[in-house]
Amino acid sequence: PMEGRLATRLREVEAAVVEERQIVSFKWIAREFDVSAKDARKLLEDFAQGENKDKIKRVHLLSGWTKPPKRSHVVQLVPEEKLSEMEAGLEKVTSKYIYSIQPCALKDPGAMWSAEYMQIDTLFSEPADATNSLRDNRMSSISCKEVRREAASQVGTGPVPRERKAKAEV
Repeated sequence: PMEGRLATRLREVEAAVVEERQIVSFKWIAREFDVSAKDARKLLEDFAQGENKDKIKRVHLLSGWTKPPKRSHVVQLVPEEKLSEMEAGLEKVTSKYIYSIQPCALKDPGAMWSAEYMQIDTLFSEPADATNSLRDNRMSSISCKEVRREAASQVGTGPVPRERKAKAEV
């Protein structure tokens, strides 16, 4: 059944990208198929390496440390055609994965923001008790034992956070 489910999901991604010409991010896949972000990134990778690899464009999330003298950690979304160049500008790559796939190169980065915004808008306009792995965070490998979910429609309860004084940079 697992292989059948994967094939079905890959066909749905193909329909969204190739036929409907949508931008599909790993977040879209996580929400659409109720899977973890890790599994969603794996499914994107499988699709991008499959039979449609020449029909799509990829945007990668690339993070890492810049080279001296001004070392800093950067996180950036990079079109595939600029990936090697951007990697070369980093001293050390700390993360790299396919963030989204789309039917053509993005001329306007706002298109990706718009696709993400529509998904977030849908998420927050759903009823509070709707099943959604992004809202209830059940797929996360990070947990906090102080948070208790008492009902599907409640966010949770826990200890009141301690106030912290903001530190000014000198």
